[in-house]
Amino acid sequence: MSFRTIKEALSWLFWAKRSELSNYTVVILDRLSPTGTAEIGANEIESFDANYIYLKDGTVIPLHRVMGLKKGDSYVWKRWKESSPM
Repeated sequence: MSFRTIKEALSWLFWAKRSELSNYTVVILDRLSPTGTAEIGANEIESFDANYIYLKDGTVIPLHRVMGLKKGDSYVWKRWKESSPM
């Protein structure tokens, strides 16, 4: 599958792969992390809209902070091109 936006990728995940959410992680920019990123299990997502991801614990993540969507170690969607490291 090829997605242009993270919203398209999340829509596909929640409507076509909902039973497999525990196999997916969302990679976000995290200024407090030593690596600069953090991974959140897709099964922690309560909902999302055109601007935000809402987690079950009440955390709200702006979509512009999402850098990728992974299944295992492989990216299903990522914000950067192959020649540009994150």
